[in-house]
Amino acid sequence: MKHLPIFLSLEGQLCVVVGGGNIAHQKVSVLLRANAQVKVISPEFAPEFDAWIERQSIRCVRRAYEPGDLRGARLAFAATDDASTQAAVVAEAAASGVLVNVVDVPELCGFVMPAILEQQDLVIAVSTGGASPALARQIRDQLVEQYDAAYGSALRVLAAVRRHATVIAAGAERRKEIFTNLATSALVAHIRRGDGRAVDQLLADIAGDDVCLASIGVDLP
Repeated sequence: MKHLPIFLSLEGQLCVVVGGGNIAHQKVSVLLRANAQVKVISPEFAPEFDAWIERQSIRCVRRAYEPGDLRGARLAFAATDDASTQAAVVAEAAASGVLVNVVDVPELCGFVMPAILEQQDLVIAVSTGGASPALARQIRDQLVEQYDAAYGSALRVLAAVRRHATVIAAGAERRKEIFTNLATSALVAHIRRGDGRAVDQLLADIAGDDVCLASIGVDLP
């Protein structure tokens, strides 16, 4: 295993993207979904950035990268084809302890970006260690057929049951039993069919008669 697969908490953390093209736009999109504070450095920006700039969702620095631009950053992306800029970003990142990804140059990367499947709180990451991002995306697309939006809704139910666990059941073993049985039940299938009554019956059977979607505060689509 070349890389340690982890999920970073970036909420409120400064992340820097060097570059203003389509690839940089993709990286900014991922960072914003992770609730990061994003600074983008580029002399020019693709039109896709306009909405973010207008809403001030990101901080734009309209010039070429300069040493010191990574100060205070948690991680950085070098989304530029300029080799000298890539080298300078990597050097500053190494000196400052900033995680860095140089797009399409895995040998310069402190981390690599996986292909990501998101269904609300369900996040599946597929990586080939930088060897073939295209293959990672293909595998991700195949997983979408199996792990559809119903899984995201099921996670909302499971999270709500967990929040109510101290009321639903006393004792760690009983709570563990509830969570295990729900996770291996027909919950996803019921949600996929839009059968709220079946979900309510399932919750009552596994977690207790007083447990239903309404009691845990979940509305299904």
